[in-house]
Amino acid sequence: RAKDRAGRLFWADVSLRAVEIGGEVRILTAIRDVDERKRTEQLQIASGRISQSAQSSLTMFEFFTVVHGIVDGILPAWNFSVAIYDQERNLYTYPYHFDEHQPWPSLHGADDGIISQVIRAAQPATFYTGKAPTGQSFYGLAAPLLSSRGAIGAITIRNYVSQDPFQPQDAETFSVLVTQTALAYERRRADDALRESEARWRALVQNTPQLILTINRGGDILFLNRTMPGFPLQPNQSILPHLPGEDADQKREKLQSVFRERQTISFEIPFSLPQEAELHWLSCFVSPVIDSGRVDLAIFNAIDVTELKNAERQVRLLNDDLEKRVVERTIQLELANRELEAFSYSISHDLRAPLRAIDGFGRILADSLPRAETEASSLRYLQIIRENAQQMGKLIDDLLAFSRLGRSSLNKSEVKHQELIQQALNTLAPEQEGRQIHLDVQDPLPNSIGDPNLLKQVWVNLLSNALKFTRSQPQAEIHISARQEESQITYTVKDNGVGFDMRYAEKLFGVFQRLHRAEDFEGTGVGLAIVQRIIHRHGGRIWSESKPGQGATFHFTLPG
Repeated sequence: RAKDRAGRLFWADVSLRAVEIGGEVRILTAIRDVDERKRTEQLQIASGRISQSAQSSLTMFEFFTVVHGIVDGILPAWNFSVAIYDQERNLYTYPYHFDEHQPWPSLHGADDGIISQVIRAAQPATFYTGKAPTGQSFYGLAAPLLSSRGAIGAITIRNYVSQDPFQPQDAETFSVLVTQTALAYERRRADDALRESEARWRALVQNTPQLILTINRGGDILFLNRTMPGFPLQPNQSILPHLPGEDADQKREKLQSVFRERQTISFEIPFSLPQEAELHWLSCFVSPVIDSGRVDLAIFNAIDVTELKNAERQVRLLNDDLEKRVVERTIQLELANRELEAFSYSISHDLRAPLRAIDGFGRILADSLPRAETEASSLRYLQIIRENAQQMGKLIDDLLAFSRLGRSSLNKSEVKHQELIQQALNTLAPEQEGRQIHLDVQDPLPNSIGDPNLLKQVWVNLLSNALKFTRSQPQAEIHISARQEESQITYTVKDNGVGFDMRYAEKLFGVFQRLHRAEDFEGTGVGLAIVQRIIHRHGGRIWSESKPGQGATFHFTLPG
């Protein structure tokens, strides 16, 4: 069951298919609205169950209890009430009443107005609203119990909710269910009422778009509501040729399962219309009819589902086209990856050499110039040239490291973050020399699942940032903690550094994006982008919180 944008409940058929794309399994999902077909199936099955319950129930209270459950399975019918009206004595009786805000009505008490209106009108289901004696407002739906003698009572359902829970088609559905209930009720009352109810039932089924037949144990058609072009059937013909099965024995066994085991069978039948090349399809149900504990008849219901089959075929074609596009996109992605590898190789080899030459010749030139005779500005220019060449080399290294993250495979195992943090601090030892640093690490720190080498890089980058941006503080405060959740662990790194403005937080994890001047804090702007890519590859996420001058806090999640 699903809801559309207007809040309407409907049935959806969901098809899932696993496909492998680039070495990873993806799920292709197709969803279609099958509400009409489901409603038809529900009505067919519910009608059969109501007929059966009228024969198997010992009392009228038990019978209407079963009917309440059947209706509540299709409509929002939590509160359910049945009123029977005796016209000769002008007397209302209530064989069944369930209402959370209203007591059981008295035998001779007046009705609440809607029941008498529905009985007098004897029209299809009516929507109505009102208030219970407790003052609680409700939305209701009422329909008359129609017999050969007219309306003999009414069934009402109420819902005490804040908004109308009923759909426009609910009235038609409720009318069909109440009609089936009336037929079953009359069949219990007397044989004469049963024959009259059967006449009304014939009038109903002869005007329905469905094909309805009654068949006996031998498969002979006893009643047919109408003929259908391309699917010729007549009374006294056998239904066996149209039942599922490889041979006559299997078809006969399928039919006997309805009568002997009292099962409802469903299947589809293809047929052709004159002067049309396209096949049409019928969705069929065969349900047993229980009479005095015996099953001598079965109802054959069929509805044209050609449009639905065409829609299913279109969905399959779209899926095939989608799979083809996925394969094409995969090939394009592989070509792009190879081009990226070639580009990375070119950056690594072709750009490094001139940068090393600029840096080397700048150093030689600076060393060869006489210090006393050379102006300080000239030496400063040479130093700037060398520093920029070195910075360009670092940018290339970081860019290559960032690009390699998308191609390298993950070697997952249990990750001991306590050890990774210590290794990261050892790597960052030069940045800690001569400083007052208070490092608070939660003990114990929970382990996670991931690639230890890549996650070590996460800790190196985050701790490096914390050390860098607390450099102006008399004492750096760095706190590391974690909290265990249902299926993941959230790790937190908090510092008392310069912080940043959250208005620019979206730039934080971009490549070459910096929130501080290079003159104040060195760096290439790639470190946090690398951290984000590593965390995303592990199926986690990373975010930050900060205020200027009040430090920064980074959170990231990993599978537990």
